[in-house]
Amino acid sequence: MPSPASKKILHIEDNADSALIMARLLTLWGYHCLSAENGASGLRQIEIERPDLLLLDLNLPDIHGLEIVRQLRARSERLPIIAVTANALPSDRSKALEAGVDEFLAKPIDFPSLRALLDKFLPPAG
Repeated sequence: MPSPASKKILHIEDNADSALIMARLLTLWGYHCLSAENGASGLRQIEIERPDLLLLDLNLPDIHGLEIVRQLRARSERLPIIAVTANALPSDRSKALEAGVDEFLAKPIDFPSLRALLDKFLPPAG
């Protein structure tokens, strides 16, 4: 299978351990992983780096993840967004989808499900 190394994924996550695990996993899978520890720095990185996909924790210390989604969608940003959150109730999922996320993954993350979503939004070349 061709490497997806040219694809950039931004992961906005305030928990350093979770961010490190995700960065290692994405790198192992061949993606270029960018990280931000809060919403403000994540929004700046989206403008500068132009990632191909966003993995977004919803419970951030400065800006709630759903507000980030609303801001991106309000400016017609079509960046695929996967919410990755401990908020796992059906109502949390509904709110996230209404705000404009493309997919929703509850923590703890099921890694095969994550890989399937990445393949859906960032299909391998070839």
